[in-house]
Parts: sequence; structure tokens; C-alpha cells
Amino acid sequence: MIEVIEIPKIKNSVVFISGFSGTGNVGLLSAKILEEKLKAKLIAKIYSFDFPPISIINDKEVELPCVKIFNKNNILIAYSEFQPNLSIFQYLISKELIRFTENFKIKYFISLGAMILDYLNETPEAYFYTNSTELEKILLELKIKSNQKFSTIVGCNGLNYAFSVKNNYKSALILVDTYRFFEYDYNGAKKLVEILCKLLNISIDLSDINKLIEDQKREYKELLKKFEVRKSEREEKEKLSYIG
Repeated sequence: MIEVIEIPKIKNSVVFISGFSGTGNVGLLSAKILEEKLKAKLIAKIYSFDFPPISIINDKEVELPCVKIFNKNNILIAYSEFQPNLSIFQYLISKELIRFTENFKIKYFISLGAMILDYLNETPEAYFYTNSTELEKILLELKIKSNQKFSTIVGCNGLNYAFSVKNNYKSALILVDTYRFFEYDYNGAKKLVEILCKLLNISIDLSDINKLIEDQKREYKELLKKFEVRKSEREEKEKLSYIG
């Protein structure tokens, strides 16, 4: 079900950016940060019966899980803090999102996601897939690595890209190094936002994100120390001695 609040009349082509929850929530975080920094206007919501059955209550307001779509200066941003549980509803959500984009002239469709790592890369790399030679040239100039390897992308972030390609949009899937055990990987998300700013030729202040990143780095290093201590203790206990 889609609730359209407003379909803005946009003469020029738009860049559509989508980021859904996933590993490290980097797609969601980067799209949400961009929306908040740009002060974009909410124009539509997409609901699914397979979103978690919860009500989000804030004082007198109540909200159901949904995909939110925003608009600002010919930039459309869609994100969701949830993904449907069943694959059929993930397909339906992605198809509904692409159907909504048909109200506009799409210049580029960009889907965001995670390249999952078992360690924290403090200077994360970004990678892309694209069906467009035009986008390929732009992304390579931005020092993003073209990923030529066969891969599978799970969930709506991958499906959004696939359906946008099938809709003949100039599309790209941009992935960033993401530490799998962070619920919210701000380090990776900041990298994605910086890429989007260059792609969109805009400038936003991300200094407030830096503190969150430093806190996470400190947390990560503390966890590593605890792991090494426990590993050492376990190895010590496992040593065998022989008396005879």
C-alpha cells in the first residue's frame, strides 16, 4: 500500500537514492543523513503487511513501519528502517518503489548497501555495479572501485537496483566496507554520504558524524582487547601437563 502525500511537479530529471536497513545499516544511515541534512520534504510512504507488527509511538503521534520518500532540489531519497521478512514482500516493496519513480524523469537511480567485513576498516573502500557507461565514468573519477566479480545482494537494496535496471534507468549499486557487528556503522555511512555529495555536486556538514565514528572506533578497539584477553586465558586453560 502506498500513501502519496504529494507528487511534486518536477520538470527536470531527478536523481533517486534508496537505502534500506541491512548489515551495519549503512544504506539506511547514509540516505537518512542526506535527507536530514538537506531538510528534504516527505512526499510518500509505502507500507507492507510483512513489516514488523509494531506501532512507533511518539507523544500523541503514532506511526507504522514504512518506506519514506523525500524530495529536495531534484533529489529523491527513499529509505526504510525495516525490511519485510518474507522474500515475496521484499519483491513487492521494491516493485512498488520503482512504480512510484515512474512519476518522474529519472536521471540516475542509486541504491546503497554494504560490503561486509569481519574487521573495521577505518578508511573504508567503496565499490559499484552499474549498467551505465556514463555512471561508470563518473564513479571511477570519484575513485570508487568497479566490482566486476559475480555476486549476490540480499534484500531490498539489491532488488531496488535490479528492478531499476529492468526499468531501463541509468543505475548504480554502491557498496561500502562495513563491519558486520556494528548495528549502525557510521564510518561506512559517512563514506557513502561523501560519495553522494560529490555525485550530486552538493556540500553538507558531516562534522557531527565524526564524534560517533570516533566513539565506535574506541568501542571496537576495546572489544578487540577483551577478545585477546579471553583468547589468551582460554589457550592457557587448554594447555596439558604430564607428570610421571
